[in-house]
Amino acid sequence: MALIKEPYGLVYNTDGSLCVTYRDDDIPFAGVRSFAVEEATENLITDLDPRNWNNQNTIVELTDEKYMGMPVYKVTMPETTNPGIFVNIPYTDGMTLTGSVYIKGIQYSSVMRPRLYFRETGFGSVYKPQLFPTNIGQWQRISVTHTFAGDGSVMFLLYIPINTNDIPNIFYMAMPQVEEKSFATSFVDGSRPRGVVKWVDDAFDKHNLVIVQWIKHIGYSESLHSITRLATTKEDFSAYFGIMPKDNTINLRNDTITTKKTINIEDVQNKWVFEVFILDGLTAKYKIIGENIVEELTAIAVTDEPWNKIFGYMNTVKGENLGLVANLYTGKYRKPNGDIIWTDDYIREVYEAKIPFPVQSQLSIF
Repeated sequence: MALIKEPYGLVYNTDGSLCVTYRDDDIPFAGVRSFAVEEATENLITDLDPRNWNNQNTIVELTDEKYMGMPVYKVTMPETTNPGIFVNIPYTDGMTLTGSVYIKGIQYSSVMRPRLYFRETGFGSVYKPQLFPTNIGQWQRISVTHTFAGDGSVMFLLYIPINTNDIPNIFYMAMPQVEEKSFATSFVDGSRPRGVVKWVDDAFDKHNLVIVQWIKHIGYSESLHSITRLATTKEDFSAYFGIMPKDNTINLRNDTITTKKTINIEDVQNKWVFEVFILDGLTAKYKIIGENIVEELTAIAVTDEPWNKIFGYMNTVKGENLGLVANLYTGKYRKPNGDIIWTDDYIREVYEAKIPFPVQSQLSIF
C-alpha cells in the first residue's frame, strides 16, 4: 500500500485510508509541519477555474503563482458596473452550506471592497455577506455559512454591490470551496473520505507511554468535540483526551470514567497549545500548556483493558480531533531503571524550547 499526495496537501493511502492534510501555512513554530485529520467532505464546486464561472464585468487571469500547490488567479473588479463572479450551487430544504476561498489583496478601493456571500439565483436575497479583510499582500481564508429553506440554487458570489468605486479592486484568489457543512474544512478537489491515523497498540507499552504534540483545537458548535481518541475504529469513545468546547472543559476519559476540569476556552481554542498524555502503570495523566494555561488531569484505570486499544487519531461525524497537530512524539515515560523522563521540569523545558523532535512523528508523510 502506497501513499498518495495531492498538490494541495491531502495525503491518503491507496486504499483510501489515512486522509490527513499537511499544512505549511499554519504551524506553532518554525521547522515543523502541521497536519489535520480530516472530516469527509465534498467540494460542490465542480469547476475550480473561476475563469469559467459566470462573469459580470470582471477580469480573471491565471497567474504563474501557486498557493499550497494550487492555481492562483488574479481578479480585477473595475470601478464601475457592479463587478463580480459567481458559480451556482443547488440546495435542498434544510441544507447547510459553507463556502470558502483564499484571497490575497493587491489593491482595494477606499469606497467599497469586494464581498463574499451566497445570493439567490438571479440576484435575489442575500445571505451572510462577508466583506474582504483590509490586509494587502497576505493570504487569508474567508468563509460564509447559511442554512437554506426550500429547494433551489444559490450563487456563491464574489461581488461589489455598488455602481461606482474610486479605483479597481484587485486581488488574488485560490482554492474556492462550497461544502455541505456548518463550517469550512480543509480544501479538497472533489471528495475526501474520513481521516483516520492510527498506530497499533502492540508497538507501545501501554504502562509506560508518552504522547506529546502541539495542537490547535478547533470546535465550531456545541455538538462538536476537539479530542484525540485512543480507541479502536469503532464509534465507542473508549478513551480520549482533549477539550470539549460545548462545556468549557478539558477531558480525560478512560473507559467509563471521565475526569473534567473547567478552563477558559479562549485560552485553548484556535490557539497552538502543548499537550502531554502519559500512561504510567495504571495511571493516566493529561497535561496542557499554553500561553495562559497549565492544567493537569489524572485518572486511575480500574483495569488494563480500557487503554488496550489502537492508539491514534480519528475524525468522525461527531467531530473528534477538529484541529491541527504538529511536532508529534511518542515514546517512553520512564527509563528502564524507573526514573521518569518526562518530569514537569522537562516538559516545561521542551515546551519553551520550541524545536522539532529529532524523529518527528511516526507518520511517513513527514
